[in-house]
Amino acid sequence: MNEYIERGKRLGHFRAFVQEIAAKEGDFLPISEEQSSLYWLLAVPEELNIMNFAYEVQADYELYDDYLEIIQQFDREYKEIVNQFKSKLPLMNKEQLVAFGQRFDKAYDLFIDKALRDWGVSRSGKKLTIQFQPPKEILIQGIQELTLIREELEVL
Repeated sequence: MNEYIERGKRLGHFRAFVQEIAAKEGDFLPISEEQSSLYWLLAVPEELNIMNFAYEVQADYELYDDYLEIIQQFDREYKEIVNQFKSKLPLMNKEQLVAFGQRFDKAYDLFIDKALRDWGVSRSGKKLTIQFQPPKEILIQGIQELTLIREELEVL
C-alpha cells in the first residue's frame, strides 16, 4: 500500500509541476535548455528504500507478485516520461504543456481516485486487518495511460 501511495505522490507532484509551467503567462516559452535542466532537478524520480526491502520479504499475500509487476511497470513508464519531458520541454508550446498536464490528470485519477480509494482498516481485538486490493484492471488502465503519455512525448 505504501508503494502505491508513494508513487501516487510522485505522480501528483510531477502533474502539479507540469500544470504550474503550463499556467504561466507571458513570454516564457519556449523554455531554454538551461531552464529545462533546472526544472529537471525538481522532477527527478527518487528511489524508494521500501522497494529494496520489499524484495527480501517472503509475502504470504497471494497477489503480491501481480501487484509488484504493476509497480515495476509504473516505475519504468514514469521514469521514461520524466526523461522524455526533460528533453522535450524546450520544444513544447503552451498548448502542448496544457494537453500534457490534462493527460497526467487522467492518469492520476486512475491511479489515485479510482484504484486506491477502495481500501479499509478493521480491528478485531488486538488484530488489525488492512484490506488493500486495488482493481488490477484500473491499474492496468493507468499503466496504459502512462504509456500513451510517453509515446506522445517521444513523437514531439
